[in-house]
Amino acid sequence: NQLIEKHVKFGSAKKLIAEELVKNWNIDLIIMGATGKGNIAKMVIGSITSYVTKHARCDVLIAK
Repeated sequence: NQLIEKHVKFGSAKKLIAEELVKNWNIDLIIMGATGKGNIAKMVIGSITSYVTKHARCDVLIAK
């Protein structure tokens, strides 16, 4: 059985995703988009995605 849940949290998105959610929910894979919606962000990996790939203690899949 697979489980998918949604949660609303307030705070730093990059830290919540990379640290708190991974630890609290025993997550083994994070799937994220490569960039945000801004024109400059489209040229490089978004800052949140970049932070998560460097700090998460699980695998991260970046979708473009």
